[in-house]
Amino acid sequence: MKSRYAFPVVLLFSLILASTAFANPNSDQHMKSPPKHQKEHDGKRQDPLSDIRQESRSRIQTFQKEQKQKRNDFAATLKNLPPEARQQAMMEHMEEQQRIRAQFHETLHSENLAKLTERLKQNSDLTEEKKQALLAAFNANYEKKVQKHAALYTERRDAIFTIMNDEILTTEQKQERLREYRKQNREQRQNKQEHKQERKQHQRQHGNDDSF
Repeated sequence: MKSRYAFPVVLLFSLILASTAFANPNSDQHMKSPPKHQKEHDGKRQDPLSDIRQESRSRIQTFQKEQKQKRNDFAATLKNLPPEARQQAMMEHMEEQQRIRAQFHETLHSENLAKLTERLKQNSDLTEEKKQALLAAFNANYEKKVQKHAALYTERRDAIFTIMNDEILTTEQKQERLREYRKQNREQRQNKQEHKQERKQHQRQHGNDDSF
């Protein structure tokens, strides 16, 4: 009789990785430019987040590459483990990856907040009330992202392991369910990304970019 955990390592691990690829609370969605009516003295558009955003993208990309390599290295260690030990190791690695991601984005946000605060202090064109509003929006959007992605991570992690531990399903049925789940998540991400791009384009066309 086959073990109920008898899944190809690559398939299982790739599915779990897909479920954790959303924890990016420091994305561009809460680092948008300030309103168009804010101008520099020389007539150029003011954007205190321009270089902060660019540096953050670079750091996030580097971090993601490093994490991907660590996941690949870890996946190689699973091949010779018995099924139950493999599942436990995968669960522990998922949780550790999630903690590392959360810490990285928390540190990045704190550094960005300090840079933005200093930049706003030097900005004589904005009122103190507007500066505080921008900082509050920056923090609020970050916290919203953190909560959203933490909940999404838990939901998808639990869904994957619920399928894996279903004793009624055969190994082939579990593999098919996991593939379907992964496909649905991929389609959802693509739809959300398309919607975000359409919304950004609409905001640019209508000059409605008034929040982080």
